[in-house]
Amino acid sequence: MAQTESKRKIAHGPTVHAIKRAKYQAKQERRRQQQQDANDSSPSQPSPEQWFDGREDYAVFITVDDVRTIRQLRCSNASLATNKVDSIEKNAAGHSNNQNARLHRIASWIEPFFDLKEAPTQVQNDSNNCESTVKERMFIAEGTEPVRLLIQQSQTSDDIICSSGSEDEHNKKAPPVQLVSILCKPAAFFDQPVCLLDELTKKNFDCRCDNSISCPFKIIVGTEEALSDIVGFPVARGAMACGVVLRFKEPFQWLKRLLSVPHQTDATMNEESASKSESATRPRKLLALDAISNTSNMGSILRTAAAFGIDAILLSDDSCDAWYRQAVRVSMGHVISVPTIRVSELREGLNIDDDNCRDGGLPSVLKWLRDEMKVQSFAAVVDDDSTKSDDTLPLLVSLESVTSKHAASVAPSSWICVLGNEGNGIRKEVVKCADYRIKISMTNDDVDSLSLPVAAGILIHGLCSK
Repeated sequence: MAQTESKRKIAHGPTVHAIKRAKYQAKQERRRQQQQDANDSSPSQPSPEQWFDGREDYAVFITVDDVRTIRQLRCSNASLATNKVDSIEKNAAGHSNNQNARLHRIASWIEPFFDLKEAPTQVQNDSNNCESTVKERMFIAEGTEPVRLLIQQSQTSDDIICSSGSEDEHNKKAPPVQLVSILCKPAAFFDQPVCLLDELTKKNFDCRCDNSISCPFKIIVGTEEALSDIVGFPVARGAMACGVVLRFKEPFQWLKRLLSVPHQTDATMNEESASKSESATRPRKLLALDAISNTSNMGSILRTAAAFGIDAILLSDDSCDAWYRQAVRVSMGHVISVPTIRVSELREGLNIDDDNCRDGGLPSVLKWLRDEMKVQSFAAVVDDDSTKSDDTLPLLVSLESVTSKHAASVAPSSWICVLGNEGNGIRKEVVKCADYRIKISMTNDDVDSLSLPVAAGILIHGLCSK
């Protein structure tokens, strides 16, 4: 027995980490050499070091020594921690040759990434177009693919983040994205296969500061040690981004306009007009989340909703924030693809008082959707409640019966599916306001339930195909 144990190899954590680290550094060195060879063969392309020349107004390379000096400046100068970006940058602009002024300017860029927290932070928006100062919430996206998605959907600094309330707004999936800054490693920014620089070029953002067009967001490239020192933990992903949380100027009017379009095309409409209005006349697909508290589940549902074309997600007042860092991370950045509206944002339009918000406000929303907007509602349940003999509960149907050929032959209508809390399900007061209770039939009766993200995926896919 002792001989057997002596032959067993025991993994030593620090040794394994050192081996992996050496392999990673060797890989990075090979990539740097390949990049250098490519630059030598095509001298017209600037090297990564040369790329920052002339782009000081929106791009910087930062080292760990820079970060540590900035931390000292933040401790000694409280104004750096109050998000007074404009005053800092104006002060730095007049002393561009001064290293201290440079660090002050960079400090304002990386401020949203310092010691990252879960909750979205707030910054002052002192836009000249606003009569009063508005606090904008910021979100953090992690990973090269979410950052790539943000760059692709980002707008110029002159675009308005809030929806305008125009008549064609129901065709928009969400308000435009306002990207504030990206923080990434050199390999993620310059090298294939990621090469975020290519995305800037496609968006016409890769231009020098003396050109008429400038990049609308800040670009901070730094070593792994520098990035880890900024965020306060070891950085495993190659890139992060900071953006403004998407919000509607008039969420109730947007939702009402989204659902007010006719569900069928007029027979007299010509083919060209029908083609143009195809997206406007299709049935709308909505989700409602009742007291969802797990941010990871929230992120999974957001990603699934984006995959199957959900038009909007309504959140009860006591559901967690869709813009928490973990929710954004698990959604792979697709939180920007599906509009999320909290019931509290619909209160004025629906005349919801405090008494009707005790259950997260969803009962009032479901009643309005059914009575005025003719939206069919389904409350996802696990148990059929047959032993409770409660006549007030809506009819129980199976997902298979809803998506059967017979049911599919009926003209499709707009619908909303309500998903409940991970542990307690949907509150009874919310279930009572739905048109149907819907259940996923299990082949194995020994399995009494599914995880919320899995159940959400099955229900959304099934209802989208009905």
